[in-house]
Amino acid sequence: MSRLSRMSQIQGLLDFSPLAVLLAPLRAPGGWQLLALVALVLLSSLGAIFASHEARRHFEALERARLARDQLLEQRGRLLIERGAFSAYHRVDVIATEQLVMRSPGVEDTVLVRP
Repeated sequence: MSRLSRMSQIQGLLDFSPLAVLLAPLRAPGGWQLLALVALVLLSSLGAIFASHEARRHFEALERARLARDQLLEQRGRLLIERGAFSAYHRVDVIATEQLVMRSPGVEDTVLVRP
């Protein structure tokens, strides 16, 4: 091998640029298919990442909705208990007034006891 061809090989190795490295596989047979395959793999991986992110976002929204539902069910239970308590007092008042003919004492019936 001559010195000139050896120098041109070394110069070729030293003449290294990122663009030349990226374009080198394209010069080989089937290079465009390889590039298309790599591009499709990258797009597929980006699609998987996006789908995973969306699934997490929707799951978080679902959990927030479940928490809100649980809080509303708890509040509903408390309100039902409160309504039951108020209706019990009203029922006692109705029975006392109608069946037992009871009434609240008036001012003339009130006696003040001094200690």
